[in-house]
Amino acid sequence: MDFACFRPLFLAAIATLAGASAEAGQVPSGLGDFVPGLLPAVVNIYSMKIVPQPDGQTSRLTAAASRKKESLGSGFIIDSAGVIVTNEHVIEHAYDVSVTLQDNMTLKAQIIGASAVADVALLRVNAARPLPIVRLGDSQKLRIGDPVFAIGNPFGFGGSVSAGIVSALNRDIMLSPYDDYIQTDAAINHGNSGGPLFNSSGEVIGINTALYNPNGQAGIGLGFAIPWNDANFVVRQLRQNGRVRAGYLGAGLQQVTSDIAAAVGLPAIAGAIINDLDPGGPAARAGLRQGDVILRANGRELEDARAVARSVAMAPIGAALAIGVWRDNKEQTIPVTVAEWRGNEEQAVVQPVPRPPPPPDLGLQLSPITDAFRELYRLPPDRHGVLVTGVMPLSPADDRGLRVGDLILSVQMVQVKAPAEATQQFERMRQQGKQYVLVLIWSDNATKSVALPLSSGSSQSERAAPY
Repeated sequence: MDFACFRPLFLAAIATLAGASAEAGQVPSGLGDFVPGLLPAVVNIYSMKIVPQPDGQTSRLTAAASRKKESLGSGFIIDSAGVIVTNEHVIEHAYDVSVTLQDNMTLKAQIIGASAVADVALLRVNAARPLPIVRLGDSQKLRIGDPVFAIGNPFGFGGSVSAGIVSALNRDIMLSPYDDYIQTDAAINHGNSGGPLFNSSGEVIGINTALYNPNGQAGIGLGFAIPWNDANFVVRQLRQNGRVRAGYLGAGLQQVTSDIAAAVGLPAIAGAIINDLDPGGPAARAGLRQGDVILRANGRELEDARAVARSVAMAPIGAALAIGVWRDNKEQTIPVTVAEWRGNEEQAVVQPVPRPPPPPDLGLQLSPITDAFRELYRLPPDRHGVLVTGVMPLSPADDRGLRVGDLILSVQMVQVKAPAEATQQFERMRQQGKQYVLVLIWSDNATKSVALPLSSGSSQSERAAPY
């Protein structure tokens, strides 16, 4: 299992919750009274991924199995019908996504939609019963010093809880033009990605996403979460459209510094100055100019360029946005009709990685046991069955860890001694409507049971229709 799921941030110092831990801060009092009630709404996520090749290609799926890795993350249920929020990087390049509930039930997940820019993804599972959901809070009400706690799946230890405080707000960690991260010292690790950050009332106010980890040092204490108010915009868009329809202004912006503020006569250091305009874009058509400083949107103060970008991105497409600008030593309001960002289709949505349909034999090449095979694979003389002589990369058998040299002893509790007996038993289970077939194998001098998925649909994540 490859747990190395890193993102180079701050010159490779920020990792997406991979590897290093953050020291716990102040623990909210009374945490034990309500945390048990929150655990059932937090899930563990396991993804089988295609590792991009040096040339960036991921479509050549006939390559060696080393191009595949297993990744883990967390998520939380926002709809009792099985809608789950997580990070996009948790399911990036994944051809198979599964979700494990607190009661250890594992379900295949469909990808409703995902935004790489926002690092938010939406999944759906079918549990055939209503699922518990989290309560959603208002991240705008957070204050530095407020107690918070995280629940997730660090290093595969699901249902783990850690606590701390809000260390800072509106952090820019250079992941996108919209960065507005909550910084916390609650302990988070690889596998917490996509899990919820709760306030002291047990409401979700963030999605745990990244960890500051210079040179692999542990105990740094700088974890980062996407504020729920920002993520919720993306979630609503994914549910409605299957993609994010972000607004577009058509203006190149730069953060206002003290020098710039002094040069244009601004009484305070705030907002973003317009450096260039897209000819024919919304800003140019509305009459905005180079040198204008954007201070407000619909009356709301915008403290920096990232706040301006977020306000425009979340504005309704085709609606007028009242932009307050500083021009000629005074503030004035100019209405701008927001257009849809041109890169929405190409950049905002991550397409699922296609997976080839498994062959009828579930990716297994089987052979009778010969004396040569028994000697080659050091099979005990008292062990009889069907020998695995080949495993197709990315097949169900490969996913479940079967290897060349393994010995299949029985299929669905029926002993097999010839390849035809095994494949006939596979087919018999399919005809009975079984989703999985139980295979008893001898591997590494021990017997173990493996449940192989019988259909390609049961083992492959699919993009669900938006709703």
